[in-house]
Amino acid sequence: MGKLNELLRRIGRHKARGMPLVRTSDGHLVLWNKRYIVRQLLRETKLAKEFFGIKAISRPEAEEIASIVEERIRKLDLKFVSAPLIREIVNNVLLELSERNPAFVIYRNLCTRCGIPVYDAYTLLHLPRLSGHRVNSPDAIYRQLAYSSSREMALLLMPPHLADAHLKGDIHIHQLEHFLTRPLGIALDIRYLFLHGLMLTSRIRPFRPARRPEDAILQVAKAITYGSTHVALSEVILPITIFLAPFFKGVSPRGIRRYMRLFILEVMHAYITRGDPSLRISLQISPYVPAPWSSKHVVYKGVIQDELYEDYEEEARTIFLAMLHSHINICNLRPLSLYLTLLVHDDSVREYMKLKESILRLLSTEGEIHVERFPANVVGCHHAYDYPTIYMENELHKVADLENNFANFGLNQVVSVNLPRLAYKAKGSDEKLMELMRRAIEVAFEVFTVKQRWLKKAIANKLLPLLRQKIKGRPLWDLNCFNYVVGLVGLRDMILYHTGLHPSVDHSSRKLLVNLLSETRDFIQELSERQQMSISLVETKDEGICRRLAIADMLSPTYRYCAKKVVSGDVDRVARLLKRGSRDLPITYSNRKLLMIRSSLKTSLELENDIASYLDGHTVCVVVRDPNELSYLFKYLASESKITHLTLIKGFAGR
Repeated sequence: MGKLNELLRRIGRHKARGMPLVRTSDGHLVLWNKRYIVRQLLRETKLAKEFFGIKAISRPEAEEIASIVEERIRKLDLKFVSAPLIREIVNNVLLELSERNPAFVIYRNLCTRCGIPVYDAYTLLHLPRLSGHRVNSPDAIYRQLAYSSSREMALLLMPPHLADAHLKGDIHIHQLEHFLTRPLGIALDIRYLFLHGLMLTSRIRPFRPARRPEDAILQVAKAITYGSTHVALSEVILPITIFLAPFFKGVSPRGIRRYMRLFILEVMHAYITRGDPSLRISLQISPYVPAPWSSKHVVYKGVIQDELYEDYEEEARTIFLAMLHSHINICNLRPLSLYLTLLVHDDSVREYMKLKESILRLLSTEGEIHVERFPANVVGCHHAYDYPTIYMENELHKVADLENNFANFGLNQVVSVNLPRLAYKAKGSDEKLMELMRRAIEVAFEVFTVKQRWLKKAIANKLLPLLRQKIKGRPLWDLNCFNYVVGLVGLRDMILYHTGLHPSVDHSSRKLLVNLLSETRDFIQELSERQQMSISLVETKDEGICRRLAIADMLSPTYRYCAKKVVSGDVDRVARLLKRGSRDLPITYSNRKLLMIRSSLKTSLELENDIASYLDGHTVCVVVRDPNELSYLFKYLASESKITHLTLIKGFAGR
């Protein structure tokens, strides 16, 4: 009681001077002193020079702000104030004074706090099903709390006009929670594991090069886990059936099937460990050895052998079938983030026709499967099934030089552009529409520049140990070789609003679409050469992003009337929800082009091929209604189509 009485007397004396006690963020109760505010402003605004190129706040300005805050706190007549409350008042004062000095807006962004409201945190902790996680665990909840702060911090630390463009819905910056720390996707060339072993850093190598089948699959599974935690959440394993084939020479089909089941169970552990719904693991599989790899020397037991991968085609086919069988049998246990991707080249159609029944079983069980199609002598992949990285024939030397340069695929950042909003602003003018498109692309490039700077900081701060590894003095992974992607949202909706006719039924609308894509691609190529970046142009298929941008247009009084004409969904119900203040609206922009084989495929693919000709990768969803139609599909894949990624969706009954 004595200590409590002494504390109350101190409070009384301090209160008599008109100032309350302060409850600090580190858990202490201290007397009011405005010098703490001055120190905070001088310390935290130093970041303005590093991130925005403006000088930090001066001491006289900091003292002026501290005096204003002190006077406002005194007028509140409180016994206690918390550090967050003081910080918020400081930020309010900075915003008020920003008319005098615009730099104060930047200072406010640097001095604010990142976090989520208590109710939202409670929802994550006690109502986990409402949070949308596939894995409910304490670590998953902690991760979502951290992601919320990371997204807020990323917006605060980028130029305000870029953050405003994202928040207003002009663009969408993908995976903001990882913007400051990591790339978005990576492709693992597992041959480096078989040549050098699994290396955590340039000095730490827990696994020597594999010599037995079980060692090989364990190293690949551990590399996937390590990649998801230390590099990127979207991982593509380049043709695993081909690179594993030498290890299974002489192993019976039953033994290979047992090994593949063990491998998939090991890979599942990566998802269970992360508990992150944005994790995507794609395993490229092929029943044969295509041209890009057939002439490459085998990597086996830490040595580049004289044999070629084409000598192991029988083992690759057996592994392919074993992978399909294992994947189907553990479908109920398998997380939704693990996919098998069928790798198809122009010369492989006959091989897939022999295995049609196995592929149909996979489609029947999974509901949908992914197919990547590339011409002969082209190597590539799609990160998160939409965003491509492709090596053309004249770049295959990057794949062939095993000693110094593996297949170094990667995706640094994606920025999607809200195309229907450009049409709303253009008001029917083709020239204005193209001008607005160029401005939007320039904004996306500014985002890429900021991301590039943050990735360099991450490497310098040793946040990405896998990407810092070097072999014989050369980096194993080079972020400069990773790709940036400009995504297009609502491409057909933009043309529909601009011309009043859909490009699939009107020739002039299709011509405008093709001209717009052609000029956009030329403009991106020009900026790529100027900025020395690898930039791709694709159509965004992510349903969540298309829905977010459609809702942003519907919430805006400026664009609401226009958006009603082209959005897909229950527009009548939207009006009632808006009156209630709801932002969870059942609308979206078109994002998935569903094609029915034979009935509309021939006519629809003409437009899709026109679009694909001006994009660096194009995804089409095909509904397979009849198992017999799969033959027609693979024959189509052997044609001169420009489409690089197909999603086959089950449209027939039965398993």
